[in-house]
Formats: sequence, structure tokens, C-alpha cells
Amino acid sequence: MKYVGLVALLGLILSFGCAKGGGSGDRPDARGNDLPDGAAGTPDASDQTACTLVPQTGCQPNQACDLDANDNPTCRAVSTPGTETNACANPTECAARYVCAGFDVNYTSCLEYCTSDGDCTPPGGRCAISLGSVTVCSQNCDPLTAGGCPQGWGCLIGNNGSFDYTACVFPGAGGQNAACATYADCRAGFMCASVNNGPTACYRMCSDLNDTCGVLSLTCNINFTPPILIGSTTYGICV
Repeated sequence: MKYVGLVALLGLILSFGCAKGGGSGDRPDARGNDLPDGAAGTPDASDQTACTLVPQTGCQPNQACDLDANDNPTCRAVSTPGTETNACANPTECAARYVCAGFDVNYTSCLEYCTSDGDCTPPGGRCAISLGSVTVCSQNCDPLTAGGCPQGWGCLIGNNGSFDYTACVFPGAGGQNAACATYADCRAGFMCASVNNGPTACYRMCSDLNDTCGVLSLTCNINFTPPILIGSTTYGICV
């Protein structure tokens, strides 16, 4: 079996009024949205003070160090101290050390800047999301319940070629056996996967610790190669 997950992550940053993409790899914008030309919210010149992202230094207590439109670390205001479980539409809606970013221009959330996995919350949170010159943590969330994600979002499993991690994305509408091309076509708690080299479809996710398949009168199959592991938990699909 194989699954269609967040394989090559490239984020979209809402940086002081200019949305920017960065880094290399396939863009995981499942809806095909282009980056916007701009947005409101450029900071006053008085806010543009040099600072550091990790650790956060150089800003006032009511400010955060974030990237400006030119990818320079700059102090900005904090209107709402949002963290991993908060969606955002403006950089000021995230707490210090967090950036308003995402994989889809329409759905962005607060993600934590990082330099190593030790800056992130285990087991699913990994320093794995590239935003060009910087990296942020994926959210440590529950793929089966979407716990740890913004309200109404889903938790999916990604892989960077070396390890699996979890990340929050806005879900689609596909339920069990619905045709899918990407993870964004499936409902929260479902995975876009191919069984026995067949066409990709949405399947309810399950794990060796939580068999969610009984309600569908199906069996939890965790026989992916390689296994899908978040910490010590092995994940699979209901078939």
C-alpha cells in the first residue's frame, strides 16, 4: 500500500503584508492556488527593529521577531498570541516565535520557528517545514481525532524521506472510498491512499493502538512499506 501525504513541504508565509514562498521541492497546495501578490498589514518603520527568531531576542514584551517582506528578522506587534492550534489571517495574530504560514493561501495557521527537532513538540512535531531561509515545526497532532489542530482542520501524516511527522491542514469532503488525488480531497481522519496498486481513494485512518474501523465493519491494515510511524505508534487504514 502507498499513501499520498505531505511529502515535500514548502510553506507560504504571511510576512508583514507580503505572502512569500521559499525553498525547493513540490508545492503541496492541493487546490492549485498561486501565491498572492500582497496583503494588508505592513508594520510601521518604528517596528522594524533587528532581532533573532530562535531564540526570540531584540523585541519588546508585546512584540515578536518575525520575517518581513524581504525575509529579514524584524520586530512586529502581537495582537493575538496564537500558537499551533490557532488559524491566522495576519502575522500579528501569532505569538512570539510563531509565524502565520501554511500550504494553502486560503488556510494558514501559527507555526513555530525551529532550528532542530528539539524545538518542536514530540512525537509528531518535527522541524520539517521549509519556509525558504527558515524552518518551522510541524504540529504535533492526532491523525485520528485532529486533536492539536485549529478547529475544523485535519491532522495528516507527512514524510520528508527519512521520517514521518504530523501536520495540520484544512480537509476536503471525501469519505471512505471516495476518489482522491491529494490529501486535501479527504475528510479529517481519512488518508488518500492506494491499495494493491489500485486507484487512490480516501480511507479512514487507524492505528495499532486505536482500531477505528469497527464502525465501518472493516479491518485496520497497518501493512505499509515502510511502516507509518509517529513515535511508537503505527498507523494504517480501514479496508
